[in-house]
Amino acid sequence: MTPIPPGHDAIAEWEILLLCARSRPEPALDERLRRLFAGPIDWGRLIRMAWINRMIPLLHWHVLRLGVAMPDWSVEHLAETKARNDDRGRRLIERFVALVEALDAAKIPAITFKGPTLEALAYAHPGQRECADLDILVHEPDLRRLVPVIEGLGYRFDDRFGPLEERIFRRYHFAYEFVDPTGAANIDAHWRLLPGTWTIPLDYEGLWQRSGTTQVGGRAVRVLADEDLLFYLALHSTKERWLRLRMVCDVAELLRARPMLDWNRALSDATAQGGRRILLLAAHLAATWLGAPVPDPIRAHAGADRLILRFEREIWASMQSGKEDFSRLFDLSWFRFLVLDRFGDRIGYIARTLALPRVVHTQIVKLPTWLAWAYIPIKLGHDYVLLPVWKLIQRWRPQPRIARTEDGPR
Repeated sequence: MTPIPPGHDAIAEWEILLLCARSRPEPALDERLRRLFAGPIDWGRLIRMAWINRMIPLLHWHVLRLGVAMPDWSVEHLAETKARNDDRGRRLIERFVALVEALDAAKIPAITFKGPTLEALAYAHPGQRECADLDILVHEPDLRRLVPVIEGLGYRFDDRFGPLEERIFRRYHFAYEFVDPTGAANIDAHWRLLPGTWTIPLDYEGLWQRSGTTQVGGRAVRVLADEDLLFYLALHSTKERWLRLRMVCDVAELLRARPMLDWNRALSDATAQGGRRILLLAAHLAATWLGAPVPDPIRAHAGADRLILRFEREIWASMQSGKEDFSRLFDLSWFRFLVLDRFGDRIGYIARTLALPRVVHTQIVKLPTWLAWAYIPIKLGHDYVLLPVWKLIQRWRPQPRIARTEDGPR
């Protein structure tokens, strides 16, 4: 049995990662996985692909579970990487508990998502998901009180601005970043779940009303409802252009762990917010690549969308290439444009991406707060007229000649 969808080609290392992208054993797939491990494998390529796709913990778990024979260097490398991830995970949980306790003491409501919360909700065992940061969603009016609370835990907050810069920053961005000097885990405190360049009108009031609680690190924490978490994972991965296999794995594991998820409500809510295709793309990838339990009607809807099938082929090729294909989050993207359902949202995405000023534009000229709108033409002139001209001049400017000696350039 192979997980390769019809019409797709896969190298052995990529197929191994797909088979390992599960936190629960699937006996029907084990025999195929054993045969692949017993065949010719480029272990260097496999481990690099696992690292890029944030799949080292699950690869290590399956290798140990199946007793796979590996080259000595790869055994050492995987073990060392897993040990570092486990140590980071322990420190992350400590920081997570401290954060939750501090927020509770300050009476600041917060929804936790991603990181250790997602692992607890979706994955079968601790340590199977590589977690980097702590993410919380708070009400925007609570941000002023939030900053000293998190700084009191030893975090560093660098995004301090005057009233004008703060206004522009919050319109453009969607989270404050608090830097952990110990390196355990930075905190991203969100007041929105998407950048200001996105026009999808998320139902934040509904997110808070539908939220529930779960246990993470021995603490009760507020979490998104299953359907809202699924939609968020789809949104986040789409925002990042489905950069890593772990993103597909997150969706698939959530669906396996939450068999009672209400698909009718999930699809209805996503459609109302203009994200139907975004949700269907996530469901299609999780079901087609990783065998996630997605109802037949949902799979049929996704399979009937030619754009979704096109996106899947592009994402497959990008991930299997083993290259780090980072894209700038706030640059125009044809993928992010086409994945939106509604024409108005597409036009709004282009307009906001082109016109919304950033804090850097306030450094060109200082204006009073009531003239904040004037930074729109300033950005357009700087980014799309002056900057391209400057780059063109730099490209064609004669480079200084380097004098050479017998020993080389000097």
